[in-house]
Amino acid sequence: MSKLIIRCDMSKDEIIETILSFNEEKAKEIKEVHFGKRPTQKLISNILTKFPNLEKITVPPSLYKGMSKRLLNALEKLCIKVEIEDRREKYSEDIIREIRKELRNGAKAKDIAEKYNIPLRTVYYLMDVDLRKRSKDVVDLLREQNERKEVEQTKVGIVDLLRKISNKRV
Repeated sequence: MSKLIIRCDMSKDEIIETILSFNEEKAKEIKEVHFGKRPTQKLISNILTKFPNLEKITVPPSLYKGMSKRLLNALEKLCIKVEIEDRREKYSEDIIREIRKELRNGAKAKDIAEKYNIPLRTVYYLMDVDLRKRSKDVVDLLREQNERKEVEQTKVGIVDLLRKISNKRV
């Protein structure tokens, strides 16, 4: 089963060009189309014309919300399933863990981006997420320490009060 992926960075002209580039034999093999860009009625019409054996269209949750009920009903009548497909993970947890480890050890973001062949902005994003998590941990720790101090101060206050009371009785 072949799948056509329409990326979000493709222009309308590029999408149409990609669709038209399929010869008749290859077009019959396409059973699924994934949209990374909002599928318009015109685009769907071109796809249905070009790919007669289409069985399924997948879209991310954000695009599914914007699809018209009329379009969804029409696809259903044509026995074409429309499924919501969550964003795929681009990088494994092991790679992300390694990147975060290197960042904590002081590696430069640019060097990490080149080493792992990932966009520099992704490295900065991972840095930011890591910093926010650590900031939250620090805030939680400070809050806990502050609560302990308050408890200790309260204990000291109670002990002082008890001493004063016992001294007055004597």
